[in-house]
Amino acid sequence: MKGFLVSITLTWFPARKPRKECAMTNPLFTAKIWGCRGSYSNEPEEFLPRFQRLLKVLDPQQIEMVRQANQGVPLKEMFESFLNDGDQPRHHLYLDRGIHTTCIEVRCGDKIYVIDLGSGCVALGKKLIGGQLAKKSYDPGGGGRGSTLKFTVLGTHVHLDHLAYGAPFFGPFFVANELLNCEIRMFGGVDWWSGMDGALASAIEIPFFPLSIKQVMREKTVTTKTIQDGFEIIDEDEQGNKIRITAVKQNHPQETYGWRIEYMGKVFVFGGDNEPFPGFDRGCDPKLVKLCKEADVVVNDCQYSFDQYLGSTREKMSRRAWGHSFPEANAALVREAGVKGIFVTTHHDPGAETEWIEELARQVAMNVPKTVSVIAGFEGLELDMLNLSKVNHYAVSV
Repeated sequence: MKGFLVSITLTWFPARKPRKECAMTNPLFTAKIWGCRGSYSNEPEEFLPRFQRLLKVLDPQQIEMVRQANQGVPLKEMFESFLNDGDQPRHHLYLDRGIHTTCIEVRCGDKIYVIDLGSGCVALGKKLIGGQLAKKSYDPGGGGRGSTLKFTVLGTHVHLDHLAYGAPFFGPFFVANELLNCEIRMFGGVDWWSGMDGALASAIEIPFFPLSIKQVMREKTVTTKTIQDGFEIIDEDEQGNKIRITAVKQNHPQETYGWRIEYMGKVFVFGGDNEPFPGFDRGCDPKLVKLCKEADVVVNDCQYSFDQYLGSTREKMSRRAWGHSFPEANAALVREAGVKGIFVTTHHDPGAETEWIEELARQVAMNVPKTVSVIAGFEGLELDMLNLSKVNHYAVSV
């Protein structure tokens, strides 16, 4: 299925004239993972028993020290910041890599881009709305009108885990016009039930949902446009710096796209769901290589091991033609595309435990240049594209 682009503008107008904001002096280019599970949202069964075992190895004094230093912070997060594994922080004590399906937030200066509306977008939607309401210019006496929030959604495809699990619960679609006025731009593929509007209508529609898409988005300004392979978006931040975004078609059942975002001399790529062609070791998919060419950061599908893909594991179930990748293909991609900085694995199998996800990432790391750091993606991972050294400690060891 074809990819889509959705741009949403939430606008309110203050009762008094707002102060003129200062021009941005330090451009921001970050990418944050809000969901990285594939297929469906899930918290592996091993989470609770492992967490209980973790409690047993800490003495009461250690637990109390953490509690006092982290008032109001969930106990799980306390342990993440407190425990050590040798000389390195136990960042991987997320115990699993998160429970939500695909959603990535990318910020380029004052522009916000959201890749896919998997279940991870629910928390992001709350953050975007809450952040706007918290601004000083918000004036509830003026009918909830004040400053403007804009963001764009870049979709890869409309399989359930990338749209239906999150879009029906995405706050900006539902926020009352009395609170925020929404202007929404949507770009989608022609095979998506006649476009992005048709795809959303299939996810938010009676009897599968209490309300229809027309009821949810009544009074909102919505425009749609179809995209194709190589489709480009050229945006500018408030300082006039160009943001170039390119959609490249991927090898996945139904029409699917990966996204390349170029800004401030850096390149971020989300490969989306993709499967290697036969003979990948003799050359990767040229379109995928083009998408990732000399990128600073690539986030890509790595759901299975090669043995799982072939069906040579104990369950004897081949994953061929399911549309997903494995470490050997990803390592070949890094080498052939000349990825420069960081490679992040994503679309983790919903039943995969932390150790297995990290092992798959380690298999990638063993076969790429030492200049490339490989990270097993997790919810909350935030990459500063202008200072990638901040996340080097998350890289798997080889």
